[in-house]
Amino acid sequence: MNRVFVADTPYQIFNSCNIQYHCNASDRGDLFIINNFRNAEAVAKRMKEIHLFENVILADRPVNIFTCKLFIRIHAVFRLIFPQLVIHEQLKGIRRKQLIKYDIIYTSYYNELVAMLQRISKKSHFIMVEDGTGSYEGDILSHAVKSKYRFLSYIVNRFSDVITPETLLMHNPEFSDNLIRCGKGQIPQMTDDFYNLMDKVFGSSPKESYNRAIWLTDCIQDFKEMEMVSRRFADILLPYKELITVKLHPRSKKTNIYDSYVISQNEDMWELAISRIDIENKVIIALCSTGQFTPKFIYNKEPRLIFLYKLALSMYSDAMICNINKMVKKLKKIYTDKDRIMIPESEEELLICLENIMRDKHE
Repeated sequence: MNRVFVADTPYQIFNSCNIQYHCNASDRGDLFIINNFRNAEAVAKRMKEIHLFENVILADRPVNIFTCKLFIRIHAVFRLIFPQLVIHEQLKGIRRKQLIKYDIIYTSYYNELVAMLQRISKKSHFIMVEDGTGSYEGDILSHAVKSKYRFLSYIVNRFSDVITPETLLMHNPEFSDNLIRCGKGQIPQMTDDFYNLMDKVFGSSPKESYNRAIWLTDCIQDFKEMEMVSRRFADILLPYKELITVKLHPRSKKTNIYDSYVISQNEDMWELAISRIDIENKVIIALCSTGQFTPKFIYNKEPRLIFLYKLALSMYSDAMICNINKMVKKLKKIYTDKDRIMIPESEEELLICLENIMRDKHE
């Protein structure tokens, strides 16, 4: 059985490794890592060193060579029809004949690289792997793949729907209200041996200490409104900076927004870091981050959570707010102590939450 995994975040790599780790020893696996996050090259190098996959291939990010939207769309269509373009642009130094046919393709999203692998492996099975909270509500695939692209793919692939996966693998499938029309499957339970293996890849350090509160930042990139919201929260939280450790998003660019705060210096992976610290005595602050759900989903731990999304409603559509509300409500339902989840609706309420945390620290 030949398997291939396509990932562009540490979390996706983590899940890919877990699936491959629990496969039959005779199953061959390759891993494509998109160079789309900090230290991707170093992670790819360490992935090769643990010999979990037959091949680990670092792929370049797709780059739009045009500025005109029409030409960008035409270019995307050409990449769909002619896989050689994807190989030339993202897999430099690799020829098509070097790529084998795969039986199963795993990914957390759909793009031209996945489409290229499907064109080469025409009879392959397509399986999606969860990519955090976005995989549990709504239809993340419809947001990622526009209807026009889906139609063209349908034509190119001889009237076959290759975009809809057969299965979506999740850590908590019973928690899902995902609208993708496919089966739901369970990601294998992780073991101590697996965690130790991942330590070699992501360099998780049990020695790193975190302050009472951990602020999980968002990926700002070129999203100006997200940058403005982040600066606003940095100002609001500033009086409590000695309580807070900032954990940067893996794809965050360098910014001066958090200069006044203690920033986690280790490039450790959050999903591993929380297994090494007393997470239930921490407070996790974020707009609405997968990292706030992970302690309960993976470890059945219940840290205090402060969700900030209701203080930045302008960034979200009504449908997104509805999905976030559902997710947080369901998380609260499975929490033993419901009061450990806080959702302030004003700056005043946020400050009250922080004051309570400060008081708890001194008790």
